[in-house]
Amino acid sequence: MLQSAINVSEGTNRSVLDLLANAAGATLVDRHSDVSHNRSVFTLLGDDSDVLAGACRVTEAALSLLDVSTHQGVHPRFGAIDVVPFVPFIDGRDRTTPVDFSAAHDVAARYRAFAEAHGATTARYGIGERSLPELRKCLASGDLQGIVSGQVHPSHGITAVGVRDVLVAWNMWVDGVDLGGLRVVAKQLRSAALRTLALQLGDGQLQLSCNIVLPFEISLTEIVQATRERLQPHGRVTGGELVGLLPADLLNRSPKDQWEFLGVAERKSLEWNASVKRR
Repeated sequence: MLQSAINVSEGTNRSVLDLLANAAGATLVDRHSDVSHNRSVFTLLGDDSDVLAGACRVTEAALSLLDVSTHQGVHPRFGAIDVVPFVPFIDGRDRTTPVDFSAAHDVAARYRAFAEAHGATTARYGIGERSLPELRKCLASGDLQGIVSGQVHPSHGITAVGVRDVLVAWNMWVDGVDLGGLRVVAKQLRSAALRTLALQLGDGQLQLSCNIVLPFEISLTEIVQATRERLQPHGRVTGGELVGLLPADLLNRSPKDQWEFLGVAERKSLEWNASVKRR
């Protein structure tokens, strides 16, 4: 089985988002949209061929509906379909579970061929390629030689496609500190396991956007505690928000009585959704 968390540069137009969700079909297990980010994540889960078909349908629909050239939002982006990862799903996985990425690489190659045939310009990232932050730096530089496939359509932009391991996108809400202070905290928290970005949303609320790139090596409660220590004496974490789904192993390494504060739940685990699909 595979999962794919397709990031699209649209988070406000409900009718467009409904059309993209319908295009994903039965592989869609979660949809998360954010108005300030103006971004949505469609999480697909299922057999390799089904996830590939769902990703292709979402891509075809998004290319016809979205225009990144007019996009506004606090999250950095380069494409209407901004990021398309393919990730092996292993039920009940923990830090000791071996992972075979060969099927994900095959699906990613077939997806890229489909996307490019339908007018998308792709750039590779992930295992065997640049990391996503490295790719974004290259794209931001404007020197696209050897990085992208073909000419960039102004409405479509560039789609990052790759194979990666499980990543959890999770945000913390913060107050009692200004954006400059939160940027210092974000820098202090960054590690091999955690990528962070300090953001100020349209309503003035501060958010620490986190990509947990080693979710079997770190816990949500550890991240919150490390953040609290760096926010002292005035700043505080007021809650968490999960974007997409997370592995049950990460969920269960936080006490259940903290799940509501952290913004997580059993039904937001990959394993719970996989079990629903098998019924």
